[in-house]
Amino acid sequence: MRSQLFTGHVRHRRTSPTSYEFSYGVYYCDFDLDELPEVSRRIAPLSYNRFNVMSFLDRDHFSEGRADVRTDVRVHLAECGVDVEDARVSLLTNTRILGYVFNPVSFYLVHSAAGDLRHVMAEVHNTHGEQHIYDLARLPDEDGVYFSRVDKDFYVSPFIDMEARYEFRVREDPSGRLDIRIDEFHGSEMFFQAQLELQPRTLTNANVGRMLVRYPFITLRTIGLIHWHGLKVWLSGERYRPHRRKAVKR
Repeated sequence: MRSQLFTGHVRHRRTSPTSYEFSYGVYYCDFDLDELPEVSRRIAPLSYNRFNVMSFLDRDHFSEGRADVRTDVRVHLAECGVDVEDARVSLLTNTRILGYVFNPVSFYLVHSAAGDLRHVMAEVHNTHGEQHIYDLARLPDEDGVYFSRVDKDFYVSPFIDMEARYEFRVREDPSGRLDIRIDEFHGSEMFFQAQLELQPRTLTNANVGRMLVRYPFITLRTIGLIHWHGLKVWLSGERYRPHRRKAVKR
């Protein structure tokens, strides 16, 4: 299978108006969307559209009611002018664990038949149950990094203004390592950075079992850490911004 696991670290760093940073170990599943039924058959703890220790549900992701996430994504990409005829589309995300999931951001990675990264979409969720898709059109950059810039259009954090822009950088090296960086700017000032540094692992029952033992209830841990670090930022004196915009699904 082309689907795989990734293990590594997520890092957040805020520089303004207060300084704050943290880093945690994580794992992600990178599902080839054409292989979801096969993954469900081969990986005992993981099921597609039904309950298991790990569950991938179409409705948790890019769903516009056509049929399934694979169909929705491919139709959307074709409408955006992305050639998907021979493309491989994968989703870097976390599954439900015993029925619960929260993914702050997942990434759709579109590779050509030759393996080149052709297009990226970021699927962002907030704690209000809303979802937003950022289409990340590639802009010129050096060293083969996939680079994109978009205006912020979706409420995420009560401690960050909506008037901002993102710069995304996605780097893949020949060994399969993946480095994704999101820089957030006010004007010319970068004040927040999030980064994923990930190493590939074969998607097997043994490796999945290791991840479940090493990072039990990872999705519950994610939502818990979001609130814990939010509390610490608030106690440091950061101003609270109330939720004021609903998701715009594309």
